[in-house]
Amino acid sequence: MNGPSKTWSANGSRRPRRRAFTFIELIVAVGLSVILLRGMYTVLHSATDLTTLSEEKMSLLLEASAIFDYIGADLARVPFSGQRYLSVTSSGLIFKASSRTAGDDVYIKYEYDLGGKKVVRGVYKDQGCTVAEDDDGDGHNDVGMVIGRSVQSFDVRYHASGDIDGSWNTGSGDPAKNTRAIRFIMKLSSMIPGASLADETFTIIIPIMSL
Repeated sequence: MNGPSKTWSANGSRRPRRRAFTFIELIVAVGLSVILLRGMYTVLHSATDLTTLSEEKMSLLLEASAIFDYIGADLARVPFSGQRYLSVTSSGLIFKASSRTAGDDVYIKYEYDLGGKKVVRGVYKDQGCTVAEDDDGDGHNDVGMVIGRSVQSFDVRYHASGDIDGSWNTGSGDPAKNTRAIRFIMKLSSMIPGASLADETFTIIIPIMSL
């Protein structure tokens, strides 16, 4: 009977020939490779999802920050003393503010457009907000300015006295004299196409300065 098959090495000695992989070993190797690749895909897919959610979250934060910064800058122009005017509804407000162009005081109106899901800003010469005004001196009246889009809800309340965690109300007249702060609660949707992040609610309290 013939013995094991042997091959010759470079120095002339004989050595056993290497055994090839069996079919079962190949199947096991392929299966392990598939499991490894699937695990790598899951990790990469999860990382991509997290990156997408982070981008959507950052987009909402920037949008909310831009809206509140605009409102805060306008409220900072409310007169410290003298005749003030403030009217707060559940979805907007009108207040008297100093002019940016050193002219007469103006009335600034923020209004939530439910149908358009947006917050609109306007500047007027009169308390009734019927005569538009050029607030920044660029030659164009500042009305119909959209400062926020994809806004699902926009709630405004004022706080007049007592603890800051106390009552928040709507109304006009006395709030002009006694208002200490205005609270905004706004719900935003992501404007990124195909976004999967749920609507986010943002709250800010802006103090009203007075002497």
